[in-house]
Amino acid sequence: MIDPALSRANELCRSMTDTQLVAEFFKGPEAIQEVAWRALDAEIRRRELRVRPWNDQSRILLTTAPSIDGFRVVETLEIICAECILGLSFLKDLAASFTDVVGGRSIATERSMQEARQSCMRELRRAAKTLSGDAVIAVAFNYGEISAQGKAMMLIVASGTVVQLARRD
Repeated sequence: MIDPALSRANELCRSMTDTQLVAEFFKGPEAIQEVAWRALDAEIRRRELRVRPWNDQSRILLTTAPSIDGFRVVETLEIICAECILGLSFLKDLAASFTDVVGGRSIATERSMQEARQSCMRELRRAAKTLSGDAVIAVAFNYGEISAQGKAMMLIVASGTVVQLARRD
């Protein structure tokens, strides 16, 4: 005999959006009746939804550490890289060379480098999301200079390992 409460719970779960299902899931099994929890869990599995182990499902963690406190790696997905080539303009080159001679910091160059690093991190997050990852661990940044025909460019490469995580019990 089919449990009418389970049938109603299944029907309700099928009518929910993915976002609604995940939001209900994060309330935990203690927040809803057991039959509703079973229906919710079954619907998440049926849709093959990836539920990240934190509330903000759009968040992809980046860290230079090989692990993340409070979480364990359940699957290592792939090594990813992001590259950014930063062309230094004539005025920035001139300002940087002046600060090199006189001493001091080239604020314009530093700002450009910060923007390039941020761009690399956005690319790492995008790639991790595409792979259904929760985080990118062991992130490393490497820098290089490319010079051709009197023009200087900076190369920034970021790499890391995409993983799926679960909370430690």
